[in-house]
Amino acid sequence: MRPLLRPLQALARVPAYLWASVLVVGMLGVLAVVTRVGQMPGAQVVSRAELLAADAPGAQTVVLPHVWHNERRDWSGQATYRLRLPPAMASAPPDQGLGLLLPRVGVRYRVLFNGQEVAAECWRRGPGYCDAGTHAHFVSLPMALMAPVWADNRIDIELQGQTLRISGLSPVWVGPRDTLNQRYRWLSWWQVDLTWMVTASAFMMGLLSLLIWVRTTERLFGLLGGGLLVLTVRLWLSTPIFVPGPFALWDYVHKLSFTWYCGF
Repeated sequence: MRPLLRPLQALARVPAYLWASVLVVGMLGVLAVVTRVGQMPGAQVVSRAELLAADAPGAQTVVLPHVWHNERRDWSGQATYRLRLPPAMASAPPDQGLGLLLPRVGVRYRVLFNGQEVAAECWRRGPGYCDAGTHAHFVSLPMALMAPVWADNRIDIELQGQTLRISGLSPVWVGPRDTLNQRYRWLSWWQVDLTWMVTASAFMMGLLSLLIWVRTTERLFGLLGGGLLVLTVRLWLSTPIFVPGPFALWDYVHKLSFTWYCGF
């Protein structure tokens, strides 16, 4: 047993803040690696678009990723990113179908393919809390909407601005539908499903800690339970949900809950 205890004894002599910092940095590094879009067989990235905004005259060519800065600096109104399908994709087999992978787009958006809406999130919802920029999105391009001439195909990604949020668009991936959908499911698991699992775990552990606190009157369990329940609110508002009510109120709760969590 002694040889097994030596590494633990050596670790115990290391300050807790040091090994905890290394652990947090390592976890963030792993998350950054697994949530990268990376290269996909047969897919190409579109890194340039034309930006058309109501408060800006004419169209301007922008490089993606791009943050839409409106002139009033209130991040309201609408903007449109117009993209063209890569010429190299014209030779792709028709039976594979084409799709789009949007790693980041927000806050509310819809996608038009040759003038026809093919995807949207929170576009027609009324006032409320919604942020499509927290996760990736997959859009299937119907072959029936393809223009006879490849160069005439046009993709318009329209954004609705939201006060207290910065809107914009990341580089857009175009490629075989199944390939992009597979990568989308992988990203969605890490960005959405895992967040829901951590939310549920924090909620259950918070309730259990409060129950132990009530039974034992140990203050530490009360603080732990309060912190976990506050973290549950923060994580819940970080998922792709729509919550009716003033956006500013829920955004304040989203930010304040993290401050309370740190306080606990």
